[in-house]
Amino acid sequence: MNELRLHTHLYRKRYIPILLIFLIFLAFFAFSGAFKYYYSKNVAQKPVQEISLTWNQVEDLFDKGKYEEAEKKALILVNNNTEDYYSHACIARIYLRKGDLTNALKHAEIAYNLFPNKDNEETLEALKKLVESKSSTPPPTKP
Repeated sequence: MNELRLHTHLYRKRYIPILLIFLIFLAFFAFSGAFKYYYSKNVAQKPVQEISLTWNQVEDLFDKGKYEEAEKKALILVNNNTEDYYSHACIARIYLRKGDLTNALKHAEIAYNLFPNKDNEETLEALKKLVESKSSTPPPTKP
């Protein structure tokens, strides 16, 4: 009887590490399945250009004078993160360069409200003055 008890005790000790390894693998596969699900729902659904698009690329386009293309890509970035003041400040610059003062002022205000620093305040005040001066200047008359 003691031999049977000793044999059972040794049998259990031998298989506990195997059971632990099995549980670790089971947990790993469950986690990897959860990761695949998250990836397929959140990352794989977005076009590749949106994932790899950065503000450096938008600023390069802006510096090259490609304002239309810079605006399109900037809008993608702004829509992906509407709470980023830098996004709104950059798109305000693009709109200003294109001459769209209304949208430039709108985004400059959003940038200032999200992050009220000196630069954003100065930009906003300058845009307000520019809009006021444009609206108070009478249109040229034809002779």
